[in-house]
Amino acid sequence: MSKTNETAIAGENWSRYLYCRDRGHREYIAKAQRCENFYLGAGRQWDQSDVEALNGRPAMEINAIFAVINTAIGLQLRNRMDISFKPRNGMANQGTADVLSKVVMQICDNCSLPWLETQVYSDGVIQRRGYFDVRISFDDTAIGEVAVMVPDPLDVIPDPDANDYDPKSWNDVTLVRWMTLDDIEGLYGKDKAQEVLRASESNSDDATDHERNTFGGPDSNQSADLYRSTDDKNTTRYLIVDRQHRKLINTDVFLFPSGDVRPVPSGLDKESKVLKAQELGAYLTKRLVKKVRWTVSTYHVLLHDEWSPYEELTIVPYFPYFRRGRSRGMVDNAISPQMIFNKATSQFLHIINTSANSGWKVEEDSLANMTTDELEDRGAETGLVVEFKKGRKEPEKILPNQVPTGTDRLADKCEMYIKSVTGISDAMQGLNGPEVSGVAIQSKQYMGQAQMGGPLDNLARTRNILARRILELVQRWYDSERVMVITQDTESLEAEHVQMRVNYQDEISGDILNDLTVGEYEVVIDEVPNQSTFDSGQFEQALAMRKEGVAIPDSILIRHSNLTRKKEILLEIENAKNAPPDPIVVAQTAEIKEKTRLLKAQTEKTLIQAVGESVDAQYGAMQSAQVIASNPLVAAIAERLLGSSGYQDQDQPPVVPLLDGGRQQDFGSNTNPMTPIPLPAPDSPFEGQQAGMETIRNDL
Repeated sequence: MSKTNETAIAGENWSRYLYCRDRGHREYIAKAQRCENFYLGAGRQWDQSDVEALNGRPAMEINAIFAVINTAIGLQLRNRMDISFKPRNGMANQGTADVLSKVVMQICDNCSLPWLETQVYSDGVIQRRGYFDVRISFDDTAIGEVAVMVPDPLDVIPDPDANDYDPKSWNDVTLVRWMTLDDIEGLYGKDKAQEVLRASESNSDDATDHERNTFGGPDSNQSADLYRSTDDKNTTRYLIVDRQHRKLINTDVFLFPSGDVRPVPSGLDKESKVLKAQELGAYLTKRLVKKVRWTVSTYHVLLHDEWSPYEELTIVPYFPYFRRGRSRGMVDNAISPQMIFNKATSQFLHIINTSANSGWKVEEDSLANMTTDELEDRGAETGLVVEFKKGRKEPEKILPNQVPTGTDRLADKCEMYIKSVTGISDAMQGLNGPEVSGVAIQSKQYMGQAQMGGPLDNLARTRNILARRILELVQRWYDSERVMVITQDTESLEAEHVQMRVNYQDEISGDILNDLTVGEYEVVIDEVPNQSTFDSGQFEQALAMRKEGVAIPDSILIRHSNLTRKKEILLEIENAKNAPPDPIVVAQTAEIKEKTRLLKAQTEKTLIQAVGESVDAQYGAMQSAQVIASNPLVAAIAERLLGSSGYQDQDQPPVVPLLDGGRQQDFGSNTNPMTPIPLPAPDSPFEGQQAGMETIRNDL
């Protein structure tokens, strides 16, 4: 390409940049930086002109936006993204879908995607827009790997004429970068760097207002022209316009029998295209399609102008609130309430300050220990003593104005407005008092997340676009045999490193196994809670199930606990199960068992003795009752004997009841003629019953 054509293309590229910048991007930068200032606070929420107009009065800044935005970011931190795939068409199958899921998981780990997503989400909720940049990087491997980056949203200019969320409908996207000559030489060659240097020396007339976010912040010592900036250290950076735009061309495509049309990868010659079509089972034909052209230039120098190796634009956007080409963040609506909040608080403080030193009414030349100027300066001091001359009028303190009604409540209302317009309630921030039940708090938090439905739903949409973009790059660039190391946790929490081969040929059948380049797959995005939050929830549920009687193993509780040495604890438990018994422990266990058996025998013996004594006592009581029944006169004697021995009756007295009123029953005289003569005749039949070898008398 001739220098004239290169200059023309560079000029066209630069003109397109100026057009896109002036069609709203300049306005976006101003508003995005204002939103960032209100989020960061620390003296950035007041305009300098307003502070000067206050003339020394308080300019308070209580940043209520900071807390609500951090709560919104916390919602994203609690739900991470898990990417998987399902077979949909062509030669796709579930086995290859599982392999693709593991490959994408490794890519996400290499790129630290969870942290990048948090950065993009933060850019969106604060500055209206956030972007991923998905490309193939050759820094670590010669065959290329997927790399995900996060550009500054102020440096990304979307198609100003587009009105769709998905970049598939955008005609172009422009990235603005500031690069040194060394950076240009490393990417585009030494000749291009020298050409940029010569062009910059001969063209330095106009000024640019494109500011950059840096660690140093805005540099007042920096001088800039249209495409070059030089700081106080003589470090020169050049404005590089990196533009991806679509062009309609007649190109080769693969036409499948199902009707699907796929572009032919660039860089293939005619013979390779035919072989690839035969391999895929498709027809090679031509068709008018839009392909992406990649043009990079400075003001006058063309650095790169080729067809893009990617089928789509590399930018993946995130817009918290999107309405037909117009995006907004969460900070935008909170700026006005925050400004009123700052002014109301400052005014309330000013009224309090003026109340403490409202002034004095003093008769002329009436002060004895100070002048009126000194009273003016010291009039609000604690313990001030004012001495006035005898016969003069006493100095009188001027009563301050009352605080206007509602001034103190205005700040509370503004804080409520900030939470209302952002959708972040007190329950979501954990600010409810102890009088609110836990169930009510959870219900409010759930409804608060419903108010965050817009930003979270758009985040899910961005995740889907990002996953599809990664899948396209994997199927396009991961076409050769690769060996990947997949790290996964085992049951013992031991990290297991498994080697996984993709796109390799089977030695027996000759088929390509784990072929990532064929088939169509559907993206499945699952929201997974943060690991610490997920494990805590699992631990609480497992513990509650164990308390209810469910046999949850100890290993499950340990695995989901927050212990720092879980792996070592599980290993010690496993080793303890398999270790031989300790002789000392065995002896101690046997001794404990013997003592337990002896104690049990002694308990049984004591119980038997108690039963025997109880039976003897019952038998004695029955014999006593029989004697008293036979001879009621014994009851009175037994009553006295028991009382003298200290016996206490457990029933109503007397201790021994008397039969028939205590009188002796008369059985009459002996009239039996058969009574033996040698023996003395009993006086009565009753006495006869008690004599002889066999009697009915008691054994006592």
